[in-house]
Amino acid sequence: FKVTNIFGSPALLDTLSRHCVDQGIRLESVTRVISAGAAVPVRTIRRMQRSLYRDAQVHTPYGATECLPVSSIKAGEIDDEMVDRIESGDGVCVGRPIEPNRVRIIKISDMAFNDLSETTEMPFGMPGEIIVSGPTCTDSYWRRDTDTEFAKFGDQNGNTWHRMGDVGILDGTGRLWYCGRVSQRVDTGKEVLFADQCEAIFNQHPDLKRSAVVGVGARGRQVPALCIEVKHKLSPVDTERVHFDLLQLAQAHTITRSIRTVLFHPGFPVDIRHNSKIGREELAAWAAKKMQS
Repeated sequence: FKVTNIFGSPALLDTLSRHCVDQGIRLESVTRVISAGAAVPVRTIRRMQRSLYRDAQVHTPYGATECLPVSSIKAGEIDDEMVDRIESGDGVCVGRPIEPNRVRIIKISDMAFNDLSETTEMPFGMPGEIIVSGPTCTDSYWRRDTDTEFAKFGDQNGNTWHRMGDVGILDGTGRLWYCGRVSQRVDTGKEVLFADQCEAIFNQHPDLKRSAVVGVGARGRQVPALCIEVKHKLSPVDTERVHFDLLQLAQAHTITRSIRTVLFHPGFPVDIRHNSKIGREELAAWAAKKMQS
């Protein structure tokens, strides 16, 4: 068919790239691959890139239905130093904001804002909620006034700002790093854990298909738990080994040191559109029951 462009979810790219690598296939007509819908693992991006010819590129834009694209990064920009940062828990780099978008990182709050002046901007390198203003930023939700009131506010110049609902960091070079969803943060009262930052540490384990860090209990007193889905059925001995390995990994990194519970899940709940976004709220309820039993 001489396909030149591919757009797919991270789950689709994971399956396609594995098939190409296993069968020694290179997609010679493809010049561009775009993946969105959830954070794309570095190993998937690199595997997909190996399935293309040298002048082709994998792009992973960041955005939402309400504002797209906000930023983007190419596979060629993801060097070994960036991979080390991602796998050490710095977050997932999603590139630099695309002009003329304006991106700010503000202090996390569960309250609505009426104006940009009510927000507190975070310094470079510090996590906070991602807000965006730009030409593709929608002004409101159709007949959803409560959602509009929470997610949208203006500034003194009449611009609309959209709350992405995501936690992010802007580094000193202007790159945006995605850390996880605001609603899925784990607040222990002593520290706040962000899911995608922590999970990148554990997802390096060769037996894991994916992981999810969830909070059990009321926010401010939550106990963090690591839920995992393994690639293949494990023997009792291998189950103990994986459990031990993950606890060791947790202790080796400052941001995951408070995680002392590992729970094996038969198959994560995911969104039906992308098969990539993990239903961490559902997993948190499951984890609470498991930890009580």
